[in-house]
Amino acid sequence: EKRGVFRTNEPIWVCTVNAAPEHKSDANGNGLIILDDQSQKELETAYKNKQSTCQLAEDSTTGLCNVHLVYDNVDASTAATTTTTDSTASAASLRQLTYDIDIKRMTTPVWWFEKKGLDGRKELGRFDWKNQIRLEAYDDDNATLALTDDSFEEPFTVALSQAKHKDAQEWQGFMYLNT
Repeated sequence: EKRGVFRTNEPIWVCTVNAAPEHKSDANGNGLIILDDQSQKELETAYKNKQSTCQLAEDSTTGLCNVHLVYDNVDASTAATTTTTDSTASAASLRQLTYDIDIKRMTTPVWWFEKKGLDGRKELGRFDWKNQIRLEAYDDDNATLALTDDSFEEPFTVALSQAKHKDAQEWQGFMYLNT
């Protein structure tokens, strides 16, 4: 079976070790910790809507806190000032984190494979993290890789085409499954 392999560039939210000391062991070499999925969604929504503050939940990587978002070249009167807190008093007692100091937004490549959804339509599945790294590292000169992934019972082969541009968001090649 032959399936397409795609690469996109997507935002990812991280925090410093100081913002989540209980997750210190999860930090990468730069001392950054990838935030949980719910925090990723909440922060990205707040960022896109130009909200000034975003509250993260108690069970988030950082724990209950307010993140103050700062925008370049944005008129303060156009930025939304609403938050999800119940009262000003409760907001003041929360831990306060600041965008670009405690919390950072970066763009990172993400690798996807073509799959059939439950309804039979084509959709994209995300390769697991170890293969994200492998695919990015070997994305050159028509590489062919033998991989295993949590999404598949058997090992499979990925044949990458030569990308037109390293930052291209496009089809990158095929994966071959023995089914």
